[in-house]
Amino acid sequence: MSLLRVLRAPLLGALTALAGCGGEVPVEVDAGPFTFEVDGNRIALPTAWRNGGTVASPACAAASDCPALGPDAPAVRCDAGRCVAEPFRFELATPGVIDLTSYAPSLSALGNVLDSVTVTAIRYDARATAASFAAGPVELFWGPESASSLRSDGVQALGTVPDLRFQAGQSTRGAVAVDPRGSAALGQYILQNSRRFRVFARAAVRVAPGAPVPSGQASIAVTVSLRAVGDFVR
Repeated sequence: MSLLRVLRAPLLGALTALAGCGGEVPVEVDAGPFTFEVDGNRIALPTAWRNGGTVASPACAAASDCPALGPDAPAVRCDAGRCVAEPFRFELATPGVIDLTSYAPSLSALGNVLDSVTVTAIRYDARATAASFAAGPVELFWGPESASSLRSDGVQALGTVPDLRFQAGQSTRGAVAVDPRGSAALGQYILQNSRRFRVFARAAVRVAPGAPVPSGQASIAVTVSLRAVGDFVR
């Protein structure tokens, strides 16, 4: 007899007792936290875009007058005679595969008796380490275990972390604005396909005229809360 069967029998018995006559029992799962690193040092502004330790705004009559920002840089516009850069956007390093059964072992023992899986909330905890820059929005996505980047098949929106201003030694936490369609799709994926998936993130770092030149590192830890409901006595 396998270890899973040995563990599953008493667990199902306990859940059946909890279910009572109604049969349905919710299982609350907090997956995470899993951490994304935002590195302000990735933005290397050319000398023409620096004024000491702050972001410069060179004079211009048209966008073509603005100095180049370098390869893979965002668009530049001429606004009221000054050059202004759009935010830098880059995909953040991805944590490993998220296995819900590692956060709620009961999900593994319960087999295929789940009726629904719902994302109830997503929370973030942002912390700065010798960092000074403004970021946001930070977009969150989810994809199947096979996904390797935002461009992979099956990757969908999950939510958005609000604008953040990182200062060394400071932290902030709050709720992520959950994408209704993407979060519903994640619930269906967990219910019908697999309890293993990946989460991706893309950050926007602003380089506003007069603001400090981005530097240092910050982290954003994300926790996804889900509710799984199953009829464990049918």
